[in-house]
Amino acid sequence: MIHSKKLEETMLWQIYLEKANLSGKRCDWVKDVYEAAAEYLADIRLTFQNYTLHDGTHILNVLDAMGGLLGIRSGNYRLENQNC
Repeated sequence: MIHSKKLEETMLWQIYLEKANLSGKRCDWVKDVYEAAAEYLADIRLTFQNYTLHDGTHILNVLDAMGGLLGIRSGNYRLENQNC
């Protein structure tokens, strides 16, 4: 399994950028949400000490797994709202 080190390396992000209008604000918003979630999840162990690796790495692993599930069919998908 691929282990991306940053969002831009994941298949899902690459597919998203390919299908989205790169000049729009939506792409920036999605990236901001990812970064905020990664920062928030870094603190999850302060409350839930038994949780392991629920941080930015976990998010990237989930995105990699989802991209792996899409596989070669990734070209068959489309964004509902093309105005990224």
